[in-house]
Amino acid sequence: MGGLLPECPGSAKGGERLSYVPEQTLIVSLDCMRALSTGIALEAHADAAYQSEVNTQIDPSAASYVQLGGYTTLNGSTTLSFGSQWRARLYGNNVKGLRRPGRFFNQPTIRATARSI
Repeated sequence: MGGLLPECPGSAKGGERLSYVPEQTLIVSLDCMRALSTGIALEAHADAAYQSEVNTQIDPSAASYVQLGGYTTLNGSTTLSFGSQWRARLYGNNVKGLRRPGRFFNQPTIRATARSI
């Protein structure tokens, strides 16, 4: 008996990468806010997220083993605030329009919202 827990079939051993766990991830974001005039402000936000490739199985000899490539998504938004009462926002998610086989990503999304605060 090697360890405290029994070994599970398909479990990772020391040094093996887990299924669907990327080796590298990187997230970068930028925010900027500027007053345009008294009571009116403009906010801008942008972010990018990168994930390296992942494996669907720990064992490369498994019949269902596939290596899914890495990807980057880009998102952004612009908000116009009118005093402390109203805010209008235009945002886009996954503006690069990433769609890969075996992955579930939304179509690029551009939306506008307005609301009272």
